[in-house]
Amino acid sequence: MINQQIKLYSLTVLLFVCAVEIKAQDRSLEWKFPAQNISSSVDKSTGLRFYNLEQSVRAAFTQHDGISGAVVILPGERLGNDERMQNLARGIDPDRMLTAMAVALVLPMPADAATFFVSKEKFKDRFIYRWRTANGAEVCAQPVPLKSFSNEHDVIFVGECSGKDKGFTALTRENEGSTIKGYERYRPRTFIEIIREHTDPKILGKNEGSMILTGDTFPSKVKVIYTGESRKIASARKQHLDMLVTSFNVDPKVVDLYGMEMLFIEGGDEHWLPVQKRLIPFFEKELKKGEEVILYAEWVGAKKIGGKWEWIFIVQEFQK
Repeated sequence: MINQQIKLYSLTVLLFVCAVEIKAQDRSLEWKFPAQNISSSVDKSTGLRFYNLEQSVRAAFTQHDGISGAVVILPGERLGNDERMQNLARGIDPDRMLTAMAVALVLPMPADAATFFVSKEKFKDRFIYRWRTANGAEVCAQPVPLKSFSNEHDVIFVGECSGKDKGFTALTRENEGSTIKGYERYRPRTFIEIIREHTDPKILGKNEGSMILTGDTFPSKVKVIYTGESRKIASARKQHLDMLVTSFNVDPKVVDLYGMEMLFIEGGDEHWLPVQKRLIPFFEKELKKGEEVILYAEWVGAKKIGGKWEWIFIVQEFQK
């Protein structure tokens, strides 16, 4: 479990886009820092000027292997190799999650979070994660050593993508069973699996109104039971989705697509899930109450309301 890194998203991330630009392909990376009123200091050991971002994150502009970008130091203890291997064995790629968090903290995410992740690539002896930002520019991120920070923290380098034709190999994962075209990134999971992997007692004990945000939406194919019940989206989930507009520059029109939610059952658990409005008539026409259905869903975080945590998944598509 990546407890330390999840703490980054226990509150709303409020950063500001500035005019610092570094070329990436034919588009520019529009960094969220430095912005007005953000403090900074020069680190004596590296000579880099680090800007103090939200949630105790620090970032500095630098170069790595001749590529311009930003080095991002995540708070909390560094994830050990044993813990990395344990997560990989459970089907969770911790470095994908860490790079997603780092990218989302320093660059604006696209309005459609489903287009955020592009690919995992291998270059020589290391893995690099390619992400698409709000303006369509692609950025590559990878864990890097940065003494003395990397002895205690996870350090991620976020920079322009280059060298794809010089030894990069794209890695893909075959989905189990048939998959709707355009949703190949969605892999079989359960809601309880995602909730369990992100349950940190220190976070769950936080005050009313606390949030967990995620840089990786874990696109998932989830088998559930359709109940036929629907209603206007609950206020707690609506507030959380509205928060994405201000925190991650999500287009309000995208959030407006999820004005209704439907009730599904997984195991013995009930889940009210925001569903794209266009899908509701098709659910009602194609499914009967009590019928099993596969949801193409994404996790967009959690919010503590009424003394309990609401885990928020949005439904993008379904398959009988």
